[in-house]
Amino acid sequence: LPADMPGAIAALESAVLAEEQARQQAEADAHADGKTLPPREGVSLRQRAWPLVEMMKRAHAADEEIVWGV
Repeated sequence: LPADMPGAIAALESAVLAEEQARQQAEADAHADGKTLPPREGVSLRQRAWPLVEMMKRAHAADEEIVWGV
């Protein structure tokens, strides 16, 4: 529902930020130990969540519900 979208958007954006900060911290820790982290594998949360967040922002602006599988 449109009323729920701001909270869902904020939660996803917070999770993306937390994942990115964790990676940055891991890279900094590895660098401090003279090591290099292997490249990230797979798709990041940012890449997976971005289309959903954008859809929710547009639906919220239009005051429209998001309906799956109709």
